[in-house]
Amino acid sequence: FRIDTIMVEAIRGKDEAGIYGAAVRVSEVVYFIPVILSTVFLPPLLQLRTSDPARYERRFADYFGISLLIAIPGAAALAFAAPHVIAVLFGQDFAASAHILTIHAWSFIPYAIGIARTQYLTAEHRLWVNLPSVVLALVVNVALNLLWIPSHSGEGAAWATLIAYTVA
Repeated sequence: FRIDTIMVEAIRGKDEAGIYGAAVRVSEVVYFIPVILSTVFLPPLLQLRTSDPARYERRFADYFGISLLIAIPGAAALAFAAPHVIAVLFGQDFAASAHILTIHAWSFIPYAIGIARTQYLTAEHRLWVNLPSVVLALVVNVALNLLWIPSHSGEGAAWATLIAYTVA
């Protein structure tokens, strides 16, 4: 999770890492929503898995749909409100964080779908399937950070995160 911040600091310095870190912290505030959603959906789904497999599949599809229905407007609201949120929380010194947050906010969508996918793979006893996509996403993130942080600083790291989450 923190490789991007570490790389921004190593490549662009502590000030840039602070600007990036402020945006990421705000963006990650909504990350609790898919986790709560999973705790609501997973136990009943696990019960359905053995008692009614067809309903289990439909309910899991509903869970994915609800995750998406929450993530899209959540990401849009966070992206739209980014300048105001950054101004209120951190002041004018962190104004550059707003554009980074506008990009990073969209990472909420693949993050939410990733949580739902992980729950499905867990229920199916196939969590190991997740490992290759996570490793690929890490490689993509590091590679894109190396390409984009030198010229685009935190914005490059935000794009790298969005793409890596989407790959995963």
